[in-house]
This record gives sequence, structure tokens and C-alpha cells, in this order.
Amino acid sequence: MSQVTMAVSKNAFRKIFFSYRDNFKQIIEPTSVNINTPVGKVTLTLSGIVKLENGNFELLNDRIRMSELDIAFEKLILKIDIDFNKICVGGGCLIPNLGDGCAVPNPIPETCIFDNNPDVSLELDLAPFIRSEVSIDGIFEQSREEGTPSKWKVTILPDIPDIDVFDIADTVGDILKKDLIKAIEDLIPGGGEIKKLIMNIIGGASDLLIKVLDAGDDLTEWLKQTLLTKFQLVKMLLEYIEEKFDTNFHQKFLEINDPSEIMKEEEVEWEDGTKVVLPPVFLPIKNFRFEVNSEEMIIVFDVNN
Repeated sequence: MSQVTMAVSKNAFRKIFFSYRDNFKQIIEPTSVNINTPVGKVTLTLSGIVKLENGNFELLNDRIRMSELDIAFEKLILKIDIDFNKICVGGGCLIPNLGDGCAVPNPIPETCIFDNNPDVSLELDLAPFIRSEVSIDGIFEQSREEGTPSKWKVTILPDIPDIDVFDIADTVGDILKKDLIKAIEDLIPGGGEIKKLIMNIIGGASDLLIKVLDAGDDLTEWLKQTLLTKFQLVKMLLEYIEEKFDTNFHQKFLEINDPSEIMKEEEVEWEDGTKVVLPPVFLPIKNFRFEVNSEEMIIVFDVNN
């Protein structure tokens, strides 16, 4: 019985797993959530494209680790559709006749706002404002699959990925608030008693915005919580990363047939012209095992001669 030793270097692993990083690209299909408040309804729709960049690589005793991978969005579009409750002012009769008709009609003609659906529609690309990092471990696992031939396998199973950082720039809340307030104010008729009446009802565009979004004054924090809780963006990203890792490396990393073919069937011709087919040569694999250190994976098995 002879012993065979093979080694896979840390650099080879690095190339393999950074290839996973470089080829990772996931489309975030449009997903919508609704917010209903006494002043109206908001529909938020999130879509985008995410990839992985940079990061560090380590080879540990029983696993590989990719850490501080940047979650980079090619785009992350948040579409905000706001349907305010319709508001009407003016019109009607101030003093009716004792009989039919109107003695003193309202001098202010009836004016209605927020009668479209949606009244406000805005898209904002959040990609430049979000910074996020993820780490993921791949755990080495040895197994044997019985069959003809049987197979010794080393697979790499993804451990649960971990989001190390998820930050949103403070400026995005100010940008969002400014754009939405302008969109609301553009719907309000300018000047005169009509505008005064409407502003008395809604309390100002900023107040109305906070009420319809069910948000506080800090729209950056509202946005972060919306992404994390309503869209569950972090959970979504972790599922994408784990699924693609599993697809790339589970059942696909290393396998050796048992028995293993060391010489293929070959036709040879002797000097007298006689042709002979030499059968393939197979050797049984025994005591398959591996160990990992910080520099390489060492694979060892025995073969029966």
C-alpha cells in the first residue's frame, strides 16, 4: 500500500474564492411595502443590483474566511409614491336663504388638491449613500458518496454570513426631505386665501410629510429602519450571498473517484502488427483524509497497488 499526498496552496484558495467575489452579481427584484396613515397612503418600492468588492482572505484550521467584503450597489432605487387624502377648500354657501338657494355664496371658489393617485412620486438612488461589509466562512467537510464509482469528497459549506457594517450617510435624509417637501409644495396653489386655508389644514408641507411617512424629524433614521425592518434588506443580502456560495462550492470543490483510474484504456500495436487493447487501470482509495493550516490544505490517501 502506498501513500499519496497532495497540497492546495493558500494562494490557490484565494484565487478560487475571489473569483466567487468577482462573479457575484445579484438583481434585487422590485419589492413593495405600504404605509397607511390618517393623512394618506405611501407605497415604497425597492429594486437594485448588488455585487461584492475588496475584502480579505484567511485559511484557518477547518475553514476559509472572507472578511470585510464590501457590499457594493450598482444601484439601489427607492421609489416613493404618496397618495394623500383629498382636501377641498372654498365653494359652497356661507348664508343660505330661508327657503331654497343661497343668500351669500362663498367668495372663494372651491379648490381641491391631492386628487391624483399618486399625488407625489419620487425615485432616489441610495447606492452612493450606503456603506456595508460582510464576512463569510466556508467550512471544509469530508464525505463519501457510494456508487459506481464511489467518490471521496471535500465540500465547503457556508457558515451563516455576518453583516459587519450597515451605515447610511446622514445627508440622504436631508436630500429626501427637501425633494419630497418641494414636490408637495408644488401641488399647493400659490398665493391668496386658498393657500392660507390649505396650509391651515395640513400644517405645512414638512408636517404633512412626517405624518404620512409615520416618521420623526430624522428621515435618515426612518430610512434605515425602513430598509432593515420593512424590506429586511440585510436578511435579503445574506440569503443571496449564502445561496450563491453554496451553489458555487457545495458538491463542486474536490472529489476523487474510488477506485481511481490511473491509466486509461489504450490500444497498442506490437512490432509484428498485432493490435492489443490494454484495459484501464484502477486503484482503490483508502484512508482518505485532509488537514488545513494557515498556508495550505494537505490531502492524504492510501492506494492499494
